[in-house]
Amino acid sequence: MTADTPPRSDPADTTPHGLNEGVEAALKAEDGGPAAPLLDWLARNPERAAELADFLAAQRGIRSTITIARPAPAAAGGYQILGELGRGGMGVVYRAYDPRLKREVALKQMPGGDEGRFRFEAEAAASLDHPHVVRVFDFGEDGGVPFLVMPVMEGGSLAAKLRGLGPDRCRPPREAAGLVRDVALGVHHAHQRGLLHRDLKPGNVLLDAAGRPHVADFGLARPLGASVSAAAGTAAYMAPEQARGDKGLTVAADVHALGAILFELLTGRPPFGTESVGVVVERVLNEPAPPVRRDRADCPADLEAVCARCLEKRPEDRYPSAAALADDLARFLDGEPVHARPRGLLGAVREEATRPPRPQPFRTIPGTVFAAVHHPLVNGLVAVLLYTGAPTGWAFAVVIYHLVSWGAQLVWFGVRRLPELRAVERQSLVVHAALWLAVVTLLPLHLAVFGADPLPFYPALNAVSAIGVLVFGVMFSTRLYAAGLAWFALNALLPFLPGWSWPLVHGLTGGVVFAGVALHQWRLDRAARPSD
Repeated sequence: MTADTPPRSDPADTTPHGLNEGVEAALKAEDGGPAAPLLDWLARNPERAAELADFLAAQRGIRSTITIARPAPAAAGGYQILGELGRGGMGVVYRAYDPRLKREVALKQMPGGDEGRFRFEAEAAASLDHPHVVRVFDFGEDGGVPFLVMPVMEGGSLAAKLRGLGPDRCRPPREAAGLVRDVALGVHHAHQRGLLHRDLKPGNVLLDAAGRPHVADFGLARPLGASVSAAAGTAAYMAPEQARGDKGLTVAADVHALGAILFELLTGRPPFGTESVGVVVERVLNEPAPPVRRDRADCPADLEAVCARCLEKRPEDRYPSAAALADDLARFLDGEPVHARPRGLLGAVREEATRPPRPQPFRTIPGTVFAAVHHPLVNGLVAVLLYTGAPTGWAFAVVIYHLVSWGAQLVWFGVRRLPELRAVERQSLVVHAALWLAVVTLLPLHLAVFGADPLPFYPALNAVSAIGVLVFGVMFSTRLYAAGLAWFALNALLPFLPGWSWPLVHGLTGGVVFAGVALHQWRLDRAARPSD
C-alpha cells in the first residue's frame, strides 16, 4: 500500500451489490496478501472485472491489483515501452517511443478492463482541443488489451507534486488560484462539448515541463445530463448530489470538485478529509465545508469566498459554470473584487434550514404515533374540564396523568428497547427524558405558588416543548425549526385566548408536531430500506 492510500473501511458500507468479495480480495492483495483469491473471483465473475476496477479507482483512489498483476509489455501497438510512469485502478501508464514520428509518448493500458469504457475515454478526450486538456494521439488494441496514447507530461500529476512538498503541502494563494483557473478553463471546454468529467482531483491534473496544468483521465466522464445509476468519482472531491448518486448531474458537480482542489492547494488537505469513504461521504452530504482561513490564516478573504462558493451544498448556489469560476479567479489575480461573497450569517442559516435528511430506519415510530394521538386527547380533556367549570384539581390530576403516561411512554418505547435503537433514536430518547425531567421538577414549585391550578403550567410546557422540537430539528428534519418557533409564538398569544383553551392549543400543536415527525420517520425508514 502506498503512502497516499487513504484509510480503508468496511467495503460493505458503500460497495455495489455483489462486489464485496471481490473488493475484499483486491484490498488484501494490495496489502501484500495472496493474489489467488482475487484471481479466483475474477475467473468466476469476468463480467464484473471492469465494475470492480471502477469501484476501486473511483471510490478508494487506490492502486488496483487488477492492473498490477501483469508485467510491463515490451511493446504495444507498434509503440516501444520504455518504462512505467504510473498506475492506478483506471489503468497503467508507460513511457513509450513512437518510431513513426520519433518521439516519446505516454501509453495508457487497462489490462482486464472494459474496452467500451476505455474507448469512450479515448473518444471523449480526442474530441477536446484545449491548451489545458491532455490530448489523445492514438487509440488501439494490442493482444486484446486496449490502449491510448498521449503526450508525456514531464511535471507529473498535481497530486504527486503536492506529495513531494512534504508535510507543508500548501501553495501560495496566487499560485493556487492560477492553477485552478487554468484547470477550470479546460473543464469548461469539456462542458461546452457536452462532457462532464465527474472525477476531477489532483491526481487527474497533469503538469507539463513548464508546470502548466492539463485535465486528464476522462474514464468516468459522461454526457451532460445523462442518467447514471450510481455514485462515481473520488469521495473527497465529490459534490453532494454526486455522492448521493443523483441522476442528471450538471456542471455544478465539476465546479464543486474544482473548489475541493483549490481548498487542498490552499490548506494541504481536501475539505472533507481523507478518512474512510463512508466518513468522507457522510461529511460531504451533511457538513458544510470548513472555511479555508481556519487552516490558512493568511489566505485572502476574496479567495476564501471563491472556494466557499464552489463548495456550497446546493448546486444552484455554486458558480453557474467553470468559466464563471475561472473569471472570478482571474479577477482575484488581477487585484479586482471577486463576485463571490462570504456566506455570512444568513447564508449559514439558509444552509442549515435546507439540509437534506439522511434516510435511516427507525424502531420508535410506534411511540411517535402514540404521542401524536395521546397528546391532544389528554390536553383536550383538561380543556373540557376547565370549560365546564369542573374543580381545577380534576384538571390538574389529568395533567399529572399526562406526565406519568409520558414517562411510561419513554420506558415502553425507548428504554426497554435501548439495545435495538440507532444512535439518532438514542439521542432523541435522551432529549425526551431531559424534557420530561424539566417539567416534572417544576411541579413542586408550581404547587407551592399556584396550587392545583393547571393553567400557569402551560406556558412552561410550551417553552420546554419548543426547545425540544428545535433540538429534534437537528436530528430529524429542518422543518421542525419552524414548528419550534411556532410553539414559542404560542406563549405570546396565550394572553389573548380564553384560559380554558390553553391546554387545547398546546395539545393540538403537539399532536400536529408528533404526527409530522412520525410521517417523516416513516419516509426516512422507507428510503433507507433496500427496494425489492
